[in-house]
Amino acid sequence: MSLTSFDTVMRREEFIEGERHVHRAVVGFRTGSGNALVRNDGGVVSTLELFRRRAVPLLAAGRIERHRWLLAFWLLGGAAIGLFSLACAALGFNLIPAALVLLLVVIFLALFDSCISSVFFSVLAVGCLNFWFVGPLHTFIIGSRHDLATLIVFLLSSLFAACLIRLVHSLGVSEREQASLLDLTSDAVFVRDADDIITYWNRGAEELYGWSRHEAIGKVAHELLKTRFQVSLLEINDALRRSGRWEGELIRTTRTGRRISVSSRWSYRLNDRRNSVGTLECNTDISERKRTEDELNRSQAAYLAEAQKLSNTGSFGWNLSTGELFWSGETFRIFGVEEGATPSMALVLERTHPDDLAVVRDLLVKAHADRRDFRHEHRLLMPNGDVKHVRVVARCDFGSKNSPQFVGAVMDITAQKEAYAKLEKSEQRYRYLFDRMPIALWQLNASNLVAQFKQLRSEGVTDLDAYFDENPAFLRSCMEAMIFEEANERGVQMFGGRGADEFKGRSVVGTFEESSATFRRAMVSRYQRNTNFEEETKMVTLDGRIVDVLFTTARVGFSKDPDTSLVGVLDISARVEAERRLQQVQAEFAHAARLSVLGELTASIAHEINQPLAAIANAGAAGLRWINRPKPDLDEVRDSLTSMLHDAKRAAELIGRIRAMANGKPPERTQLDLDEVIQEALQFLRHEIQARSAIVTHEKSRQPLVIAGDRTQVHQVIVNLAINALQAPRPQQSNPQIVVRSGTSARNRAVFTIEDNGAGINPCHANRLFESFFTTKETGMGMGLRICKSIVEAHGGEITADTVSSIGGACFSVNLPIVPA
Repeated sequence: MSLTSFDTVMRREEFIEGERHVHRAVVGFRTGSGNALVRNDGGVVSTLELFRRRAVPLLAAGRIERHRWLLAFWLLGGAAIGLFSLACAALGFNLIPAALVLLLVVIFLALFDSCISSVFFSVLAVGCLNFWFVGPLHTFIIGSRHDLATLIVFLLSSLFAACLIRLVHSLGVSEREQASLLDLTSDAVFVRDADDIITYWNRGAEELYGWSRHEAIGKVAHELLKTRFQVSLLEINDALRRSGRWEGELIRTTRTGRRISVSSRWSYRLNDRRNSVGTLECNTDISERKRTEDELNRSQAAYLAEAQKLSNTGSFGWNLSTGELFWSGETFRIFGVEEGATPSMALVLERTHPDDLAVVRDLLVKAHADRRDFRHEHRLLMPNGDVKHVRVVARCDFGSKNSPQFVGAVMDITAQKEAYAKLEKSEQRYRYLFDRMPIALWQLNASNLVAQFKQLRSEGVTDLDAYFDENPAFLRSCMEAMIFEEANERGVQMFGGRGADEFKGRSVVGTFEESSATFRRAMVSRYQRNTNFEEETKMVTLDGRIVDVLFTTARVGFSKDPDTSLVGVLDISARVEAERRLQQVQAEFAHAARLSVLGELTASIAHEINQPLAAIANAGAAGLRWINRPKPDLDEVRDSLTSMLHDAKRAAELIGRIRAMANGKPPERTQLDLDEVIQEALQFLRHEIQARSAIVTHEKSRQPLVIAGDRTQVHQVIVNLAINALQAPRPQQSNPQIVVRSGTSARNRAVFTIEDNGAGINPCHANRLFESFFTTKETGMGMGLRICKSIVEAHGGEITADTVSSIGGACFSVNLPIVPA
């Protein structure tokens, strides 16, 4: 069957539709001397440019050549018609035979040129017949109607025959052109008739399959190519009859025996009587692409298998029509089954934990009936007794109406479940600790505070303490930004609430009403990104009470400016009260110690009081003598009275200090010259020093040492330390020696030391010297050094003891803060 008989190759448009993969653009143009083809792969623009530059000049030249050729052809054709006319006349033919001869000549000439030439030759032949064979002869006059009708019939017959010949010639040329176009494509194109016999075979088919055109035409296509169909040929023919088109992939064998994959496109054609005309088949070699796809699929499958293994996620398919299951390798591993085994619903139910079996069975039955997507978690009981938790997610695919199936994934979430259980247990433990701890715990929302701090940092604020000084109202803004979220039972009880809900949503403004300085320091600590803050302070409860507390806060993940702070508040009211009572007891002990010291210092006190009294008496006697003279000396009397007043004032101050010490009067802080206080204390001990024949040396500081303190208590410290030094045991024939030095330390504090030449301090007793009721004296109470330590620490100082002295005994050192004079 030729291309022409195939309904002009099923029209040019259908051929182009069947040849979507033709890779060359073909532009044809016709010249006078025949047909020419210009091939170009550069697109429409370049083709038009090529036509403009090359084809147009050729056409112009062709027109000139055609005119010359046409003139010569007409002359030769006219001469041929004239010669045949003369020959017929010479042979004695009449009009009818001569017309038949000239008709054959015109038809012959029509084969070589267009219809115009055929019309020219037809008219010329009519003229020759009229001139030679229609009477009167040798004229162009037509004598009868019969001859006129004969000439008209001849003219119409010649014109019809010429047009018919030109039409047949054009169809032949079109067939050859289309055949040449099909040879230009790299795809394999061939035509099969209704019996699958090959009737056309292009050059692409020769190159792809290896058989030449003469070897292929006339053969049964599928037998020659050993075609292997992915679907049955019956289904393909049904699709062709329904739509006239079919596309798919086929596997065929070349002449060398190599099997190749082709993408095949079939176009089916029926004639007007609904009989099969044939099938146009276009094939593209996709073997290399298939190999690449197969390698890619294998690579993707390997990646997918590795990804499933890493994520503990397997895939599965469930064909609802056949009940077949398809598992990935990871699914086999999750269910603990070897990959060679055949998966089934019975195996799934066998692995399901007995406690979850009924639920899983109902789920599968419902999924099979409803064909809806499902998601479920249940447990698997493995043969070795291990329990796995799995999550199954499936989607129903209706891609094939005859065979719907579920496609899904099964995930091993055992590790997640265990981690969640541990987390839940940890949260429960935290919740229990939070609720049952014997201290008040609060959870505060600090999101607004975090926003404010971020704003300050964006403005370049680095010193929040200085910013508070410049903006006092910002402190209250920070308090309002801290909101209660939760409070434990102890927190509710401690702060007089009726329930935890009473705290939620409240700011901490009222709570820190009595301790704004503490809150300020806590905010500075947070701004500096410290993880913890702790301080003893006072807080206000919901019912208005003020309680002493130990306030502590922890910021979780502080480096990221968290929105949550955990606050702990410990009620230390009882401890503060105990400390107050202890201080009171210590004061009472100090008072008792002072009374005991008074007993030991009675002789010295009497001596001190006797001195100003004796001076007063002497001054009075002298004054009486000066005034009893015959001529009284009033100046001397005046000096005596002034001396009496001075001594009386000194005695009164001494008695006042002794009374204050005896009555336990609260101390009065004043600015004191340390060296002056030391001299006064040593004056108290003058009688004791003389009685023990002791040598006391006082090395004063080079600059005034001004401290803030109670003169009587500082006296007591110096007297106690000096008496201990005087009473310290000494080697035989060794007189007491005491050195008192005053000066400043490296920290710019006032320091005085008292050293002796006694036996020193036993190293075993060094750590217990300042404990209450510890003493090494037979008649001691063990309160002297303890009272000294309390007094020194109350004045902001420190007292230490050293077993090494510059004169061989013990050394006690006291440092006190210096204040501006």
